[in-house]
Amino acid sequence: MLFHKQVWLIVFVIFIFSCNNKPSKLPKTSSHRSSHIDDNKNTLSKNKNITETGHMDNIDESKGAYLYYDDMRKTNVLFLYMKLSKNKLKNALPSDDIDPKNTYLTGSFVDGTDYIGQGSYKNIIEEINNRHMINILTKDYKEVHKTLQSLKISEFNDHVSFAKKQFENID
Repeated sequence: MLFHKQVWLIVFVIFIFSCNNKPSKLPKTSSHRSSHIDDNKNTLSKNKNITETGHMDNIDESKGAYLYYDDMRKTNVLFLYMKLSKNKLKNALPSDDIDPKNTYLTGSFVDGTDYIGQGSYKNIIEEINNRHMINILTKDYKEVHKTLQSLKISEFNDHVSFAKKQFENID
């Protein structure tokens, strides 16, 4: 239920954003294609992520870049998050209505569309675990490719490069 509220918040933010004609601070991404991720349910701890390949990751509290396969859209989605000060969050979001409990800027990039919003660390952990996301900053292409089998190395490198540029631009 909480995820649906976040999705609608993101959709609402995008709607307000388009009405205000305020340009996005994050560039568009290219489209992606991938194979389906196995939907096995793993036992997950509060701040750990067990990937489909069985590896355990610490989920960084400051920022992260993850890939997952969206069954509904039949495509890979790049998910980024970064903890920001209230002022930086205000500058990054198209609305001045900032929830003080949600101190993270989040972005999902799907087929050239940017979904920018805010969230809490707890929500981010839940999303990463529920969607079986794969950390592209700590995993190499071969490891990610085991789960996202049609992911090309050039796409993987583009995602990693894009994520790093976004983090540099916001810092």
